[in-house]
Amino acid sequence: MRKAGFIVDSVDSGIGALTAVRERLPQLIIVDMQLRDVPGREAIGWLRSDAALRSASVILLGGAEEDGAATAPQPGGFLRTPLSRLAIERACQELLKR
Repeated sequence: MRKAGFIVDSVDSGIGALTAVRERLPQLIIVDMQLRDVPGREAIGWLRSDAALRSASVILLGGAEEDGAATAPQPGGFLRTPLSRLAIERACQELLKR
């Protein structure tokens, strides 16, 4: 993602993500449904409960067994894993155009 020109911060947990996004207020947040400490949907709920983060786009990543498309965050979307680097770059670019 850095090679594509994005500024990237990464964390390895839902709680770490909440701390990081509150400090940086990103335009786009990518959340995996399988976080090590909380379910991805719960982390998204925490993000959406923070008024400063409600306008950030969120991409939810999940496997074929997960039905994320029906509850994809808005603004944002759901991408099934595994996915290519190009697919995630395109999704990010599209959301950041809005």
